[in-house]
Amino acid sequence: PTSSSAPRFASRSSVNLIEDFRSSFSLFCPAQSYPAPVF
Repeated sequence: PTSSSAPRFASRSSVNLIEDFRSSFSLFCPAQSYPAPVF
């Protein structure tokens, strides 16, 4: 995460952290036809 979003990430639970990572991953990879990988 960027420096501005670091506090938000640090204050979230591990589950929400993973969900945010998955949503961010899908945004960074819009060309992929499959959703973000399930951890």
